[in-house]
Amino acid sequence: MPRWMAAVVGCWIAAVPTSAQDRFAETPVPARTAYVADGLLENDKPHEIIDLGDWRTDIVFGIPTAIRAQHRIGTSNAWGEGGVALYGLLPSIFAGVRFDGRIYEGQWNTWFSQPGFDFYFSPVRGSGNFFHKRFRNVVAVTFENDLSWSRAWSERFHGHLGLKAGFGVAFAGSNVWPVPVLGLTCGFEY
Repeated sequence: MPRWMAAVVGCWIAAVPTSAQDRFAETPVPARTAYVADGLLENDKPHEIIDLGDWRTDIVFGIPTAIRAQHRIGTSNAWGEGGVALYGLLPSIFAGVRFDGRIYEGQWNTWFSQPGFDFYFSPVRGSGNFFHKRFRNVVAVTFENDLSWSRAWSERFHGHLGLKAGFGVAFAGSNVWPVPVLGLTCGFEY
């Protein structure tokens, strides 16, 4: 018997169901049940998970380079933020809102995604040239997402590292420019 024929016969024999295979095929697989202790049905965290504090401060290295402070708004997953930034050579101040989305939450480590938007203001004036018209200041709106890892060092002190990415639009008088956002974040939660 040629080898290919033996391989076909072997596969056919393996595919024929036996009585043991029939028993396993009839057994339904139970669906996973979500329990309150899993943190899937309510905002309550399991007792062994240490909750993050209400304040975060960090430094963003990239475009823009910034010093940022965040504070939880009430007991929700929304965070208000503000700070100072350098977008290239343009100094600016900013304020915005972020929303906490937990990807993974363990006893000491948490991965979270924070989508949000920021408003930037820079008092820089432009006298106009070939590339742009005159303007008195620059205002930008950006939509961003922070993907961060947080490590709990104690009950009320956490460190985090992350990546910030997004896009936006800057307005300066009648000028409109695209605004990319990309940076690394490093900071503390308390």
